[in-house]
Amino acid sequence: MEIVETTGIEAARNIRSFNTEVIIIFVAASEKYLKEAFELYAYDYMLKPLQHARIRQSINRILHIKKQEDVTSSISTTVKRPKPNPKLLIESNGKSNLVNIREIIFITRYERKIVICYRHGKVSFWNSFEEIKKILTDNFFCSHKGYIINVDYIKEIIPYGKKTYEVTFYGSNETALMTAEKVKLFREKYCLKL
Repeated sequence: MEIVETTGIEAARNIRSFNTEVIIIFVAASEKYLKEAFELYAYDYMLKPLQHARIRQSINRILHIKKQEDVTSSISTTVKRPKPNPKLLIESNGKSNLVNIREIIFITRYERKIVICYRHGKVSFWNSFEEIKKILTDNFFCSHKGYIINVDYIKEIIPYGKKTYEVTFYGSNETALMTAEKVKLFREKYCLKL
């Protein structure tokens, strides 16, 4: 049996030629092969000497992604997927308002009504938070007993009080509240740490 020496880049090219799903992590002494690793869709590029925290971080991200993929695949086989751009029909004061769910920035309660703040304005109507939660997608997060926010629009989370934070959004001057407990949950669920 003849042993053929190959570089990590060559090995990655061979792997990619028959399987595009494999997670590839490069470990190198310098950034010399960073461009090639990027072109081969490497998941990570670690420099020597390796540090345990850095390895753990990469492995945890992989496990998190795999877990999300497993959940998504199991959901897709049991749940009917929403239309690509679902709209929310809101009937209030004899009018019918259509709001793209993706454009909703946050939902709150004001004077016992539901208020939806979206990219092009606000609309209010009578309903319950529980009914609204049932139709929202995964990118909506209950940040406070009176707020459901779209995490895609979050710009900043700023300390506001002893156990409360103020949330600012891209594309809106409106703000929402988030409890300290929910800030921790939000970071764990939606954020990658560098």
